[in-house]
Amino acid sequence: MDLTEANFQREISALKRAGEALLAKNNAIESQLSCLQEENERLKVKVFQLDEENRKLEAAFKIHVENMDWEYDATDPPSDSYWEDQGYVDYEVQFINEDFFRKAKEQSEKLRRGTFGLGSAAEVLQYGDPEYDGLSLIRHDHTMCSHWREFCLAMKTWNFSSVRGTIERTIPYSLSICNVELSANVLNMLRECIKPGGIGYVEELDLTRNNLQCSDGINLTLQLKSCSHRQR
Repeated sequence: MDLTEANFQREISALKRAGEALLAKNNAIESQLSCLQEENERLKVKVFQLDEENRKLEAAFKIHVENMDWEYDATDPPSDSYWEDQGYVDYEVQFINEDFFRKAKEQSEKLRRGTFGLGSAAEVLQYGDPEYDGLSLIRHDHTMCSHWREFCLAMKTWNFSSVRGTIERTIPYSLSICNVELSANVLNMLRECIKPGGIGYVEELDLTRNNLQCSDGINLTLQLKSCSHRQR
């Protein structure tokens, strides 16, 4: 091999090494670019989540301000002896106090104060446990009426709040009422609360062991279920 050919081969080898180095550098840049693009997408998702959270908090604050003067205006629950005189035993009286009267007030306050719907998952408004059937039916009583009214008004106020335009999407929630007898009047109030539209909507409706009091109770229940976005 003469000198000229040897020089040519060295130049070819040098060019190959330079090309390989350039290719490796290009691959590294592409890998870095891919990582940057993935990070950019993650940041976009995070920004969207933070923006949505901010919108929720903004709406919650406005709802809270709207209800600054609100007070839970329901009669005091009767004494335990009131229910015992009607034949309820201790654990049933406890259910009435804890799973109806206490929850009616707590859930009404949560709806009115703007703290409902702030979580990432669908929230639940619940009376009783649908999975537990060892409890006797709690009959409708006139002492419950003002508490049902406060709860339904709170739910309706939250659903149709004027601040709903500040949230990009509606907030789904579930409504579950178990082991509590529902009168026609209560069903009517509930039906007015869960009509589609507004800041939130009922994603799941569960009415279990309610012993509807009147002949049109079934029709009202069907209308309630038709308003929900997903039937159980």
